[in-house]
Amino acid sequence: MSASSISNYFKSNKTGSAAATAANTKARRVSPTKSDILSQSSKDTPAAPADDFAEMLEDFDANPTFGPCIGIPRSVRWQNAERFGLDPPKEVLQAIHMTGSEHSYLDKYIL
Repeated sequence: MSASSISNYFKSNKTGSAAATAANTKARRVSPTKSDILSQSSKDTPAAPADDFAEMLEDFDANPTFGPCIGIPRSVRWQNAERFGLDPPKEVLQAIHMTGSEHSYLDKYIL
């Protein structure tokens, strides 16, 4: 097979000039990927206080130092820990009052 027959076989049907093709390429918009969007949004927005409170309350629920957390309101559990000298974080009590979230996140799995 000669070189000319190969070039005839792979003929392209290009239309327009190279400048027009370059302009069209620049005009095309590339869609961002999901990871691009997530990484950008995490850089732009600081963590919401509600998310911080939720994480703090879940840590309090999961900490066995302050007694059982199933079936007891968080504020009562915090007060019991305070009464027994276990020194629970005061920020947790503030978060409980600010969010109004009295039930442990573990209650939904058990009760």
